[in-house]
Amino acid sequence: MEAFIPIIIALLFSVFFNKKKEPDKKTVEKPVNSTPSRKTVSENPFKELGDFAKQFTNERQQEKKTKPPVVREVPVVEKMEREVKRNQGVARSSGRLSTHQESAPLRPETTPVNSMLPSSEDELIRAIIFSEILAPPKSKR
Repeated sequence: MEAFIPIIIALLFSVFFNKKKEPDKKTVEKPVNSTPSRKTVSENPFKELGDFAKQFTNERQQEKKTKPPVVREVPVVEKMEREVKRNQGVARSSGRLSTHQESAPLRPETTPVNSMLPSSEDELIRAIIFSEILAPPKSKR
């Protein structure tokens, strides 16, 4: 209630001081144009926008129908494997220090793995254990 008192006082002052200014406002008249101005925007601008969008999509569809799709021929690049110049299993033996060192043992040739699936129950158990050790835990997969 106490907050309304300053508002009421401000309204009373504005009423008394605004009455003196009102006669001045009545004497000033605004110039009126004799020709009514035309509105360039129609009553519903969204309708025009919708019509424009429909027309635009129709034009795009007609362009797609008239133009055949352009097929680009991509040249197939064959991968060229590097030639192995030296045996990678044997270390180089050039240099003065190599005469005092023993030659590195040759790697035994490994046979390629024929199957990814384990063939026996023992191999299956080993695969499960290795997957638990090497892979992240099941809760983080």
